[in-house]
Amino acid sequence: MITAAGLGAGVLPAGHRQSLSDAVALAVALALALALADTELGQLLQDDKAVPGNPPEEGPQPT
Repeated sequence: MITAAGLGAGVLPAGHRQSLSDAVALAVALALALALADTELGQLLQDDKAVPGNPPEEGPQPT
């Protein structure tokens, strides 16, 4: 499977290696930005529910 995928076939040329490194760096940066945005959005949504006149919703209570 490794051979069929072309892994272990040698060294990537410098231009290809740089393109791959850039793509991985961009993917990591995007994933981190999305995780941060998701966290901030969740916090904003929770904060919005807790404004005066709009108390937080209560979940079902155990019986």
